Amino acid sequence: MSQTLIAGLKATATELQTAGKAMTSAAERLELLAAALEKEIASPVAGDAGPVYKKPNGRLTEAGAAAVDAGLAAGMTLTAIAKNLDVHISAISKRKKAKDKLGEKSS
Repeated sequence: MSQTLIAGLKATATELQTAGKAMTSAAERLELLAAALEKEIASPVAGDAGPVYKKPNGRLTEAGAAAVDAGLAAGMTLTAIAKNLDVHISAISKRKKAKDKLGEKSS
């Protein structure tokens, strides 16, 4: 009986650690999105059509990276994210692979 109880307690501890990591990751994503939104609001440009997701050289801006991360976290497909942001699918794919390589969950 005590071995079963110990095993149950260890399993619960592991589950709580996993949930804690997921909550921390979600909080970090929210902070990134909030920072990108604050930056966008702080520097409005007359006639601005909205946030700029890619630089002239084709790389993602900070707002673009935050939007990609949010899309991946929401479970959107790479194609849907690329179409929504008007960026090439390879930019989304490379961002996802880099996050996966770092061990971050991108869904």
